[in-house]
Amino acid sequence: MLAKLLLALCCIAACEGGWVNLGHGCTSARGNHPALLTYRGKSGFVSAFRLTHIRGKIGCHANGRTNWGCTAHHRTNMYVTDVRNVVMYPSPVLVKPFQSGGWYHIPGYFENSPQLAFSDVGPRYVYSGYQMRVWYGEDLYGYTEGDNHGHTCFKAEIFVVYYA
Repeated sequence: MLAKLLLALCCIAACEGGWVNLGHGCTSARGNHPALLTYRGKSGFVSAFRLTHIRGKIGCHANGRTNWGCTAHHRTNMYVTDVRNVVMYPSPVLVKPFQSGGWYHIPGYFENSPQLAFSDVGPRYVYSGYQMRVWYGEDLYGYTEGDNHGHTCFKAEIFVVYYA
């Protein structure tokens, strides 16, 4: 806790940052097809990750066609992992999936929200060349993929803070 307080105080005096575009990607609902994104900026600390929907719909059954989930009950099922598929976002500390397929709710966001933004309780360090994957949860977890369909395409951004 003391370290985070000191980091925050140092940042007030000597930091800069903002949203950095990682590019566009598309994630499929099945078949192990996440979007792969690579950070190309200077080293820093990431405090948030944002997806902005561009096109496509994704779903977990024939009637589900959404930006980020499947239905009003199955609102959100998008995950950001490292290249070893360790979940980065949604933060495992802040969000707990409520079903085996990885479904979760984030207050203020719905299955067809134009954006989906994730934050964490602390920043994550990234360096140039750091890679992240964006997954549909049922595809990541290999859960009832047989009736999944579609793909969703997005612009991905991270909020990076650089310390001088």
